[in-house]
Amino acid sequence: MAYSTDRRDLIKKALALAPLYVAPAVLVSNRPVMGQVISNPECAGANCTNFSNCVNDPFCFCFTLADGSGFCGEGVSCGGVDFCDLATPCAAGYVCQVDTCCGADGICVPDTTQCFENRASSPPPAGRSTSSR
Repeated sequence: MAYSTDRRDLIKKALALAPLYVAPAVLVSNRPVMGQVISNPECAGANCTNFSNCVNDPFCFCFTLADGSGFCGEGVSCGGVDFCDLATPCAAGYVCQVDTCCGADGICVPDTTQCFENRASSPPPAGRSTSSR
Protein backbone atom coordinates (compact mmCIF):
# COMPACT_ATOMS: atom_id res chain seq x y z
CA MET A 1 0.00 0.00 0.00
CA ALA A 2 1.59 3.26 -1.11
CA TYR A 3 1.06 6.51 0.73
CA SER A 4 0.41 9.54 -1.42
CA THR A 5 0.56 13.09 -0.10
CA ASP A 6 0.03 15.99 -2.40
CA ARG A 7 1.86 19.29 -2.15
CA ARG A 8 -1.14 21.12 -0.66
CA ASP A 9 -1.37 18.66 2.26
CA LEU A 10 2.37 19.00 2.96
CA ILE A 11 2.11 22.79 3.10
CA LYS A 12 -0.92 22.63 5.44
CA LYS A 13 0.91 20.26 7.79
CA ALA A 14 4.06 22.37 7.75
CA LEU A 15 2.11 25.54 8.56
CA ALA A 16 0.23 23.80 11.35
CA LEU A 17 3.53 22.75 12.97
CA ALA A 18 5.41 26.04 12.34
CA PRO A 19 4.44 27.70 15.67
CA LEU A 20 5.95 24.77 17.54
CA TYR A 21 9.31 25.46 15.95
CA VAL A 22 9.18 29.26 16.22
CA ALA A 23 8.12 29.51 19.88
CA PRO A 24 11.43 28.32 21.39
CA ALA A 25 13.26 31.06 19.48
CA VAL A 26 11.39 33.81 21.37
CA LEU A 27 13.59 34.75 24.32
CA VAL A 28 12.91 37.18 27.13
CA SER A 29 15.62 39.80 27.52
CA ASN A 30 16.20 42.74 29.83
CA ARG A 31 18.07 44.56 27.09
CA PRO A 32 16.27 47.42 25.39
CA VAL A 33 15.24 46.99 21.77
CA MET A 34 17.56 48.82 19.36
CA GLY A 35 16.60 52.49 19.49
CA GLN A 36 14.49 52.14 22.63
CA VAL A 37 15.65 54.35 25.49
CA ILE A 38 14.69 53.24 28.98
CA SER A 39 14.46 56.05 31.52
CA ASN A 40 16.42 55.62 34.73
CA PRO A 41 14.66 57.66 37.48
CA GLU A 42 17.70 57.41 39.77
CA CYS A 43 19.69 59.41 37.23
CA ALA A 44 17.29 62.35 36.79
CA GLY A 45 18.91 65.60 37.89
CA ALA A 46 22.49 64.48 37.30
CA ASN A 47 24.77 67.26 36.09
CA CYS A 48 28.44 68.07 35.59
CA THR A 49 29.03 68.49 39.32
CA ASN A 50 27.40 65.26 40.50
CA PHE A 51 27.77 62.46 37.94
CA SER A 52 27.62 59.08 39.65
CA ASN A 53 27.92 55.50 38.50
CA CYS A 54 24.74 53.58 37.74
CA VAL A 55 23.62 49.96 37.31
CA ASN A 56 26.66 48.81 39.30
CA ASP A 57 28.92 49.34 36.29
CA PRO A 58 32.11 51.42 36.65
CA PHE A 59 31.85 52.53 33.01
CA CYS A 60 28.25 53.81 33.28
CA PHE A 61 27.20 57.20 34.60
CA CYS A 62 23.96 59.05 35.35
CA PHE A 63 22.93 61.82 32.96
CA THR A 64 19.84 63.98 32.59
CA LEU A 65 18.05 64.14 29.24
CA ALA A 66 16.49 67.28 27.75
CA ASP A 67 13.00 66.14 28.81
CA GLY A 68 14.19 65.90 32.44
CA SER A 69 14.30 62.10 32.58
CA GLY A 70 17.33 60.17 33.77
CA PHE A 71 19.63 58.19 31.50
CA CYS A 72 22.31 55.69 32.49
CA GLY A 73 25.03 55.50 29.86
CA GLU A 74 28.69 55.39 29.01
CA GLY A 75 30.50 58.71 29.06
CA VAL A 76 31.51 60.15 25.71
CA SER A 77 34.03 62.70 24.55
CA CYS A 78 32.78 66.24 23.95
CA GLY A 79 34.59 66.47 20.63
CA GLY A 80 32.54 66.22 17.45
CA VAL A 81 29.13 66.05 19.11
CA ASP A 82 26.00 67.80 17.85
CA PHE A 83 24.30 70.20 20.23
CA CYS A 84 20.63 69.92 21.18
CA ASP A 85 17.76 70.96 23.44
CA LEU A 86 14.01 70.36 23.50
CA ALA A 87 13.52 72.79 20.59
CA THR A 88 16.37 71.24 18.59
CA PRO A 89 16.22 67.49 19.15
CA CYS A 90 18.85 64.98 18.12
CA ALA A 91 18.65 62.80 15.05
CA ALA A 92 17.09 59.34 15.32
CA GLY A 93 19.28 56.96 17.30
CA TYR A 94 20.59 59.71 19.63
CA VAL A 95 19.50 61.16 22.96
CA CYS A 96 19.98 64.74 24.17
CA GLN A 97 22.00 64.85 27.40
CA VAL A 98 21.89 68.20 29.22
CA ASP A 99 23.91 69.73 32.04
CA THR A 100 27.02 67.85 30.97
CA CYS A 101 30.56 69.16 31.24
CA CYS A 102 30.59 69.88 27.48
CA GLY A 103 29.28 73.44 27.72
CA ALA A 104 25.96 75.18 28.14
CA ASP A 105 24.12 73.27 25.41
CA GLY A 106 22.93 69.69 25.52
CA ILE A 107 24.83 67.14 23.46
CA CYS A 108 23.57 64.38 21.17
CA VAL A 109 24.84 60.99 22.30
CA PRO A 110 24.18 57.66 20.55
CA ASP A 111 21.41 55.74 22.31
CA THR A 112 23.66 52.68 22.01
CA THR A 113 25.73 54.09 24.91
CA GLN A 114 22.82 53.24 27.23
CA CYS A 115 23.67 50.95 30.14
CA PHE A 116 21.23 48.55 31.74
CA GLU A 117 21.18 46.00 34.54
CA ASN A 118 23.03 42.72 34.07
CA ARG A 119 25.17 44.07 31.25
CA ALA A 120 28.52 42.34 31.02
CA SER A 121 30.92 44.84 32.57
CA SER A 122 33.60 45.81 30.11
CA PRO A 123 35.50 48.98 29.31
CA PRO A 124 33.95 51.37 26.79
CA PRO A 125 35.03 50.95 23.17
CA ALA A 126 38.16 52.79 22.02
CA GLY A 127 37.53 56.48 21.50
CA ARG A 128 34.97 56.79 24.28
CA SER A 129 35.76 58.57 27.49
CA THR A 130 34.50 57.48 30.89
CA SER A 131 33.44 61.02 31.73
CA SER A 132 31.77 63.87 29.91
CA ARG A 133 34.69 66.24 30.32
